[in-house]
Amino acid sequence: IATTNGPVQIELISEESIPRSEVVLSGDFIPLDNMSNEYHHFVSGSGPVSRAFGPFTEKSFHMELSSPIDSGRSWHLAALIAHGLELKGQLATPDTTPDQIILATGRLGHNFELEADHLEKKLNLSQDLLRMANEKGIPVLIAGPVGMKISDPSYLNMTSSEAKDGYVILDELGVAYNQ
Repeated sequence: IATTNGPVQIELISEESIPRSEVVLSGDFIPLDNMSNEYHHFVSGSGPVSRAFGPFTEKSFHMELSSPIDSGRSWHLAALIAHGLELKGQLATPDTTPDQIILATGRLGHNFELEADHLEKKLNLSQDLLRMANEKGIPVLIAGPVGMKISDPSYLNMTSSEAKDGYVILDELGVAYNQ
């Protein structure tokens, strides 16, 4: 997730037998209250994850992050992508080297339309991650709303996907969904 505090990795998504879906920091068990509340609605009922991959009326989810996200909803697109990849068995864990890094940012509207603020700052704060991926030869896809500007095109194996909605990104990644 490209955030205004630097990149945050979604390290785990799992189905759980818990009353409400939750977001925690990796290795912790205390839910991040503000984000967990929104995440619960994001994955259930008429939320984007339930609409795209569900419906999930009886399931709850547990999502672990490498770092906290203080504010905003720019995690929506990355969480949607991560749920789709998890369903395909393709979400990398922290102890594996990924075959691709997807750096995503964007709030999803009701019709999956994408928007985001502070795009340049988020990309600038991700430069260390991009350099590491470049040095290790790991391809990077930067995904978000129309208007992202990639500041350094010299990185090898880096592409961007600017889209009007989240469905376009899922299509590009070959993630099947309901619409």
